[in-house]
Amino acid sequence: MSTEPTTPTVAELEEQERRLVLRRFTHDDAWALGSLLVELAREREAPVAIDIHRAGQQLFHAALPGSAPDNDAWIARKRRVVERYGSASYLVGARFRAKGTTFEESSRLDPDTYAAHGGSFPLTVADVGVIGAGRGDGERAAAAGGPPAGGGCAGTVPGRVGGAQGASRACPAGPGCLDPYGRPGRGRGIPGGYPWLAGTDSG
Repeated sequence: MSTEPTTPTVAELEEQERRLVLRRFTHDDAWALGSLLVELAREREAPVAIDIHRAGQQLFHAALPGSAPDNDAWIARKRRVVERYGSASYLVGARFRAKGTTFEESSRLDPDTYAAHGGSFPLTVADVGVIGAGRGDGERAAAAGGPPAGGGCAGTVPGRVGGAQGASRACPAGPGCLDPYGRPGRGRGIPGGYPWLAGTDSG
């Protein structure tokens, strides 16, 4: 029996995104989330850049050893996709692929400005909507294992911060964090580690 992760469907990605709705997202939430992601990436020696924006303002940024200025360029391109479509950069690309095409071929957007690859996720607040994006970029995934639909997390895991369900130990909002497989409360989990967050681009 194969243990290789499977590629998630658009429906699975959309359902996971629907579950990641926050009650709030403050400056302190951004700092706590970014700090957690840095800690997780360091444990895995992942050469990633981590970035969190809200309403056009950069609330957190870190570049770990092995990352490069190009990672920041990828982050910006992915963030623009989230801001334009209101969905995760990976999900936007998956929707184009499900139609038998690619984002680059059919979006009519400059690929030097927009990138619909894994790495950027919308920060969505209940009764408000998308307020920003969290994202990471690096050459390999930082999370051990993968979420239910496959894939890993390289750095951008807005997940269960801002009071959506709370989180474990290092997460900003108390108990109830999802582990890397999307299961609640299993020790020191990654809050909402989902595949479109995988910053596996080697650009």
